[in-house]
Amino acid sequence: MLSEGFLAMNEGVGREREIFALSLLLGLILGGVYAFIRAARRGLELGRIAEGILDFVYTLLFGSCWFLLSVSQTGEARGFVLAGMLLGGLAERYTAGRAILFVFSRIFGLIRKGYRATAGRLTDKIDQKIRAGFVEIITKFKKVKKKEKRA
Repeated sequence: MLSEGFLAMNEGVGREREIFALSLLLGLILGGVYAFIRAARRGLELGRIAEGILDFVYTLLFGSCWFLLSVSQTGEARGFVLAGMLLGGLAERYTAGRAILFVFSRIFGLIRKGYRATAGRLTDKIDQKIRAGFVEIITKFKKVKKKEKRA
């Protein structure tokens, strides 16, 4: 049997509805943040390590937002706040999230292509010169070693 403390509401019904609405709004905002992260993954072609770091940071953000909203509004961690945030995130994903993903993945793709066309060429040239310098140093070193063996 459920205890009376589990079923008892700490706030009035109106206040609980207001907190639930805030949690829905927070879920919508955090859903937009995650859509932005998904667009960065798709458009910038990040590696697995970078994707893992982004997921970890987002998880910390989501958890801390839930905890702060719950504790600041009700004085304890409440499940209905988490449910509201999850519903808000789902609503965002299936409405504006698709548009955010489409637009920002295109923008990030253009940024990636622009980088490869300008700074990417420069870094490739620098990389080629560094490699050529190492090859030159290694070949000189090998020639010196051959001369020492002959002597």
